[in-house]
Amino acid sequence: MSLLQRFRGERTPDTTPDDLVANDRLDDPRVGYFMLFADEPDLDADGLTLALRSYHPDLDRAKAELFHFSAEDPQPDLPMFVGLMGWGRHVIQVVGFRGPVPTEIFEACVVPSHIVSELRDEARRHRGHVLLNYAGFDPDPLERYVALTIASIALARMGGLLLLNHPARTAFPAEALTADDPEVDAIVGLRVMPLPLLYLGFVKIELEGQDGVWMRTFGGHLMNLPDLAYRVESHKRGSEVFDLFSTMLGFMHGNEAAFHEGDSVRFDEDGPGFTLRVPTAEENWLTSEGTMLVMTAES
Repeated sequence: MSLLQRFRGERTPDTTPDDLVANDRLDDPRVGYFMLFADEPDLDADGLTLALRSYHPDLDRAKAELFHFSAEDPQPDLPMFVGLMGWGRHVIQVVGFRGPVPTEIFEACVVPSHIVSELRDEARRHRGHVLLNYAGFDPDPLERYVALTIASIALARMGGLLLLNHPARTAFPAEALTADDPEVDAIVGLRVMPLPLLYLGFVKIELEGQDGVWMRTFGGHLMNLPDLAYRVESHKRGSEVFDLFSTMLGFMHGNEAAFHEGDSVRFDEDGPGFTLRVPTAEENWLTSEGTMLVMTAES
């Protein structure tokens, strides 16, 4: 059975349990990333397989397969290659392109990001990108993102420059993905890192004629979580609000809990309390593809 058939989720009687086959029954919103490359991505299946297996002992049977299309008539809008990466219940679809990502995706992710200016400038000059889509069988949104991030780390080790999560409006340096911490299990680290760091986005918004700074998340619907927003007086409170959002979102995910309009929230007995509301019709900068909860400090 060909890789192209399995990429589309097709199965035949000769399909074996070891074959990577995309899940064609994913009805919920799919999660995915873009990895930018300074030049056209030059990837091979053996290199990707090695990069996966060397990342963690649990990936000793991971593998990658690629199908390269003819380069006789290269066109920016057609893929250079397609493929699958996978292990266990996880399958990742991989599509490589020459040329940059669409401008609207780049601007939505990179402009509000906090990456250093040198990397931002290098990313603007990128000449290739790879699309990664989760197409596996794990129902947990967090595990899907963890699997996507592992696949992205393999790409980062083969020349990836910057990782974009478009629904979350997030840009994450590939170099940071490959940084090792010997005191933390690599996969556990991906599971416990703050959700607004990569899986959801953390964006600051200044509005003309309005004092203060709005801070909000994007992409909560893909984690079965609400997006959060909070208005503060200055950028100086960015770290504080990031930690607050991380605590709330982590609590909801870890405890399968939900907050609703009108709820009061307090995570520290001596800390501030908050009341939750939904945006007004005029607060269009707080639009979310799922639920948005605005936090208001209680007096």
